[in-house]
Amino acid sequence: MGGRTGVLLMAALALAAAGALAVRARGSDEPSGEGAVTVGSVRVPAAELEAAAARLAGGHPRRLAAARAAAAARAIERLWLSGEATERGLRPAPQLGALRAQVADAVAGRGRVPDAARLAAAFDAFHARWRARTRCLGPYRDPYEDRCGDAAGPAVASCRWMGEATVCGVQGRARWLVVRESPSARATRAAAARLPRRLARTLRSGRGGVVGLRSRADALAIARAVYVVARAARVRAAAQRARAAQRAAAARERDERARDPRLTTKTLASARDACERQLRDSEPYMFAFGTQDAAGQAQGLIGARTALARRVRAAAADPIDRAKLRPLIAAIAAGNHELQRLAAGAPSPDLTTLRRRNARLDARTEPERAISRRLGLGDCLARPAKPE
Repeated sequence: MGGRTGVLLMAALALAAAGALAVRARGSDEPSGEGAVTVGSVRVPAAELEAAAARLAGGHPRRLAAARAAAAARAIERLWLSGEATERGLRPAPQLGALRAQVADAVAGRGRVPDAARLAAAFDAFHARWRARTRCLGPYRDPYEDRCGDAAGPAVASCRWMGEATVCGVQGRARWLVVRESPSARATRAAAARLPRRLARTLRSGRGGVVGLRSRADALAIARAVYVVARAARVRAAAQRARAAQRAAAARERDERARDPRLTTKTLASARDACERQLRDSEPYMFAFGTQDAAGQAQGLIGARTALARRVRAAAADPIDRAKLRPLIAAIAAGNHELQRLAAGAPSPDLTTLRRRNARLDARTEPERAISRRLGLGDCLARPAKPE
């Protein structure tokens, strides 16, 4: 239970039992020595609690007694929650709010949330188990939280944490209070939607997170509805975080793959098969290239290369490989354009002319070979031999 809840309870219980809290909070023991509060084997020094109390009191001497109790309650709460989480094999969350939620869900159990009475019994057992391990000097005994096992239960009020709200039995017209730490309008509406109309109205009419009721059963029903809504919100948030983490991991994997020039094994195998087929299909047009039927030879090579581009595009196992293959396909198209230019020229028996033409074709098609090698395809494309 946080500091805001403590302030709310102090105010509400003070109204329910005028003046009694101030008497109990002062106590008769002076804060001194080590271990002002002890939970199991863990001791909280008085100096530590006094420093926290001074900050809470804000320099107002009249507030110091209540601030001591509040500081001790806060320290005890964290020790209880951390201890419970550890005993259940959990790693205690570093933030107090997350730690409360972690332990609350563990105490309530998995699956469907128990009914109000069984849920209250589970949190009562948690409280009793840790109260029995807790010892406090008089000034650090909270007047309503009843956390110190070496002291009698409070005469004014008896409060129990129930995960998202604290339920207190008090003296007065409203015999039961439900105090929520940080109620939002949305959470209130969602909790009210789970309650009978009468209790829904009561919950919505609460001020400052405090609802007064005459029946313990009604108080427990409201506390359960509040917990169910908060737990469902945590489940949704956890699912959203998991999906976001999966998307981020997938994005990182895509980025890493996009930076890696290599193709996936599946794509690489299919692309290599396409290359081998293109080399075989090109073979009939390679002999004495450009010396006789230059146009026919060029068109034959263009046909084999166009089929290669089509098969390579189909070989891509996913969009990332498709993007990696796109430059090769574009380079093949550019090489085809150069072959068409070469085919437009008349055949020449002159070796110098043929060498010049083939050298230009070789230079213009170098990008496709560089890309092919970068992708792991080696010298994939057929290359006319230099005329001798």
